[in-house]
Amino acid sequence: MISEVGYQHKNPEIESLLLLKGVLAEKESQDVASQHGHAVVVSAAEWFTSIPSTLSPAFAPVADSDTLRIAIMQLIKTRFSNLILVAIDQISEDKPLPSFGVDIMIASEFRSWLWTVLRIDIPFLDIMSTKTSLAVLAELVKGKL
Repeated sequence: MISEVGYQHKNPEIESLLLLKGVLAEKESQDVASQHGHAVVVSAAEWFTSIPSTLSPAFAPVADSDTLRIAIMQLIKTRFSNLILVAIDQISEDKPLPSFGVDIMIASEFRSWLWTVLRIDIPFLDIMSTKTSLAVLAELVKGKL
């Protein structure tokens, strides 16, 4: 969707509703650049070439990470932070997930995200376990990639 033009531009409340639903707008200048073949080249770390190409879009935001484990941790920590509505810097990687108040709904949403984005099936009870932290989860994900 292009912002700054048309109906959406004339009705800012529509843009607000779309943002709440997770629809992100692209500026007209960005759209024109993509039509003319301008592209951004990503300088990726060595580990980036070893992941399946179907996962490249998911890992693109963290492609500059030094290791695959760090990249995985950044992805899952960001998603977890959004789910529990706590700032990333306040989340300890070694703290058990239930101690953050993870309930069935949050665990279900997190598990669904892991499958949808990373194509990794983590058992529901593993996420709810008091022995599972983000560090443990990152190792599980790395092992299944």
